[in-house]
Amino acid sequence: MLALLLMLAAALPVGVAEVRSVVAQVETAHRQGRLKEEHRVMSPGSIWPDDTTCDRWRNASGTVRRLTYAGGTSDSFTTLAQTYDAAGKLRFAFWCGGAVNQAQKEIRLYFDAAGWQLQRLAQETGPGYPFSDPAELLIFSVSAAAVAPC
Repeated sequence: MLALLLMLAAALPVGVAEVRSVVAQVETAHRQGRLKEEHRVMSPGSIWPDDTTCDRWRNASGTVRRLTYAGGTSDSFTTLAQTYDAAGKLRFAFWCGGAVNQAQKEIRLYFDAAGWQLQRLAQETGPGYPFSDPAELLIFSVSAAAVAPC
């Protein structure tokens, strides 16, 4: 078992294990009640699609540790969860989408502390659906936060 774990760890791109550790720390802090949760429904007619919600988790010093945007239309729904390190740097993004035709897609993006993408993992099932590119959504969410913050 240990040999298998060592082999899998060696197969990870450098830095991905660190990112996974950051994600685990954020999730643990949330479970332990050490992160303040805020929930917001984005304004209809704003730059966000109708019924988009934003959940924000902040630590005691006010640093955002997780942002989750979720919303959809009559035929599809998407979620973008962004996890930040203690310095407020984006380290992990998880995007998932589903559609009424049973199409499903997931994309995981891992970033180092300087913001460089370390790894992109994607999987898709079903007949397909023209979901937006999650990389574009990340850029959009960062720029949109300045206009209509979560």
